Amino acid sequence: MLEYLALEPFRVTAPVLSDDGSLFEMFGFTEPEPPDYLGLVLGDYVNNLRGALDHLVGQLALLAGAAPTRAHLFPISSHAHDFTKRAGKALAGLREDHVAAIERLQPLNSPISPDEHPLALLQWLSNTDKHRVIHSFASSVGDADPETAGFRLTAGAGTLRPAQVNLGASVAHGEPVLRVALDPPDPAAKAEWYGQFDVRMVFGDRRARQESVQALQGVVTVIVEHFAEDFGG
Repeated sequence: MLEYLALEPFRVTAPVLSDDGSLFEMFGFTEPEPPDYLGLVLGDYVNNLRGALDHLVGQLALLAGAAPTRAHLFPISSHAHDFTKRAGKALAGLREDHVAAIERLQPLNSPISPDEHPLALLQWLSNTDKHRVIHSFASSVGDADPETAGFRLTAGAGTLRPAQVNLGASVAHGEPVLRVALDPPDPAAKAEWYGQFDVRMVFGDRRARQESVQALQGVVTVIVEHFAEDFGG
């Protein structure tokens, strides 16, 4: 993945003026296209992380003197009733304090939206990889600093309005990512873009951002280390 990013594959066209001369737009494209193996790497990565949490529950069962079964796993729930329903089998035989600790870690207790919780993202990525085509690889435009980036006229007349960034636009699918209105319109005008704007990798129809996916390893590590002292670690 890092090798692909080093190619700086996310590009934009020069500003394109609308036929009536009222609007400049820049369109995104990806060159070269992302290799197919990136989806395989992602699937392997998230399922290893998911497996680490399930192995943790198996070891906690052994620590409590219970025999791990195929039903033992680390439940991930965004609603209290779902956790209660699943924990009966998934955490059977575990010590009460361990069950309580796992419940506290759930997305249902997140101060933000449960769907935005890292474990909810891990669950979605893992489930999608198991039951659907490997996640598509796209890109997403973030905001641009208006003090260091923008449009300027190189020909024609008129006033350029504040630049607009099409947040979340797919660079890889040719969507307009930047636009600016020209007032009054001038069909002979030309413009250029200066500065930079933020481009991110995203995965799947949930548009999971690259940095959020990469952070999952640290989240799982913290969870596993939370129980380390119980194993004498």
